Amino acid sequence: MAYSPTVCIFFQYICHHSQLLIICFSAAFFWLLSLLINALLWFIIPPFYRNDYALIPVSVIIVDIMRLIFIYYYQRFERSFTVVSINALIFPLNDFTCAIASGVGYGFLTVSLYSGILISHSAGPGSIFLSTCPNLSLFVLSAWNGLCLSILEIALMIIAFDGMRILNIQQIIIVTLAHLSVSCMNIFNRTVTNGCHIAMPLQFGLTIVFARYAYRIARENNYQTRKIVNRTE
Repeated sequence: MAYSPTVCIFFQYICHHSQLLIICFSAAFFWLLSLLINALLWFIIPPFYRNDYALIPVSVIIVDIMRLIFIYYYQRFERSFTVVSINALIFPLNDFTCAIASGVGYGFLTVSLYSGILISHSAGPGSIFLSTCPNLSLFVLSAWNGLCLSILEIALMIIAFDGMRILNIQQIIIVTLAHLSVSCMNIFNRTVTNGCHIAMPLQFGLTIVFARYAYRIARENNYQTRKIVNRTE
């Protein structure tokens, strides 16, 4: 369930286009760079790792900074990138397809960070429960959380691509606030008794709101048909 949005989009759409494959893996690489920076901070400042109220905001900000850096470099070199393949004539890139591919790269690794560790504990009998949420298996909770994050990362990439393209600071701020608000819901799971019953509906609600906002952006301003020529003039 956690991987279903990213895996379906990847095999149904992205893997058939070499350019989108490169973009997807490039976005994943920038996400790994953000993870490296976060790990260095945890190593340099050990108390930082044990404080959720500091860990989550700083980690989210670093991830979103790397997201913007990735989009900046893509837009800077997009003209040369889009003409290196014969596929450019058959399948010209636009902001929408690139945002989807980038979101899949970001979303897959984000879900792997949250849910992948649990896979190694999934073999054998029994289950795992949080002390603050004894009525819901951690596997189920992680799967639903991963589903939200997969959809959210794709939506945030759509918003971020548009914000960077038209230099809309408001949209760039919305990306960080959306990511931060959904991520902070995990604090309920760890600190509040039965907090998962609060966090899960809020995560889904916020994900739907921001996905709807991304959908509205994708339908406006010729977002899905922006070609390289129009964007560089």
